[in-house]
Amino acid sequence: MLRSASLWLTLVLVNALSAQTPWPPLCLQGVEWTEDEHHTTSTQPIVAPCTPSAPITIIGSADAEFVSGTEVHLQDGFHAGDFSGDGQFHGYINDALGDSADLVLIAPDPGTHIVDDVVHVEKWEKLEVGLRLPQEYLDAIQRFNVHYYMNGQDGSVTPDS
Repeated sequence: MLRSASLWLTLVLVNALSAQTPWPPLCLQGVEWTEDEHHTTSTQPIVAPCTPSAPITIIGSADAEFVSGTEVHLQDGFHAGDFSGDGQFHGYINDALGDSADLVLIAPDPGTHIVDDVVHVEKWEKLEVGLRLPQEYLDAIQRFNVHYYMNGQDGSVTPDS
């Protein structure tokens, strides 16, 4: 009984350690834009700034845009105003960018390697991400496999093809 309980506990821990977590939010901070275009697009939430000690200032003729698939969160330390000429700021959500679960962090362990919404990867450490491809890409991959690696006439593609 003790042996089966320890085996079960080991399996639970291994599954928890190899879990996937959504990629952390895109953190924008410590910039002052007074001119030019600054367009940022992300499937993940956009947080600006992540810490008030590194503010974001958008003024003058700067044209800034934050587009997220899920969320644009403006925090203390964000300032957009005092525009001149064509200066403007626009932040919005575009559902067509996809769900935040389309991009996941597999390794390193998110519990120990994400600090202030930033992934820290040590030297010689593996960074592994998972990406859900759009359906048109999945269809193209399937057509390629069927065209080049099909077993007989049944249309099935197997690893030993």
